[in-house]
Amino acid sequence: MDTDMTISGGFNLLIDLANVPAELQQGISAIANNCPQNNISLRENDEMHEVEFHWLLRFEKDLGLQQGECSVMVDPLIDTSADQKRIAIVVKSLGRILGASRQIQSLDPEKTHSLLCYTEKCCYENLAVMIDCSRGGVLKQSSVFTLMRYCALMGINMMQLYTEDTYEMEGETFFGYLRGGYTRQELVNMDDYADALGIELVPCIQTLGHLGQVLQWPKFHVYRDTNEVLLSNWDETCNLIEKVNEC
Repeated sequence: MDTDMTISGGFNLLIDLANVPAELQQGISAIANNCPQNNISLRENDEMHEVEFHWLLRFEKDLGLQQGECSVMVDPLIDTSADQKRIAIVVKSLGRILGASRQIQSLDPEKTHSLLCYTEKCCYENLAVMIDCSRGGVLKQSSVFTLMRYCALMGINMMQLYTEDTYEMEGETFFGYLRGGYTRQELVNMDDYADALGIELVPCIQTLGHLGQVLQWPKFHVYRDTNEVLLSNWDETCNLIEKVNEC
């Protein structure tokens, strides 16, 4: 699970994965191994002397924090007076630290500490984003994983996948035909990945309207009220909706 990156003259965040709480390890590993700036390391590699800045991140539980609250502080027990570019940080959140890491290189040590010592609480129980997976090319599973990592770093704890017909339905080969929809296993994989990042994955489907991509096929003409809407108050439509809800 280690990353073997160094950035000459750049910036590096170091995380001791062995000391990360077990429930966070999978998510932290996913973020570290796929960081866009390639500046997070899960171990201190042999070329660390080439990296200009070094921040050691330590994650710990704080039972005093309320739900939705996070806290970050520079570890007061670590003496950094000899090298102000080497800082030990106690972390309850990661996204803001990555943001601060892009700003501090020209700042004095006092300003750096002020960026890294804070406590905040989210105003919302759920902070969600909806991704449209029904227009043009459907996002591949790997692209959904990437978006989930970004969402986790921004404190988003819910992702909704808007799928009109872009998912697999047993016995209906024309449902989502040529649309690049998700298989059941892909949806399971995405749900597991989201859970590791602290995100609730919510699949969003349509059951009456916005189904023009399905109703264009002759096999589904019997269900049409209009080109986009299912015919209501009809037993066959109810049976189709039941199959949709079982997916």
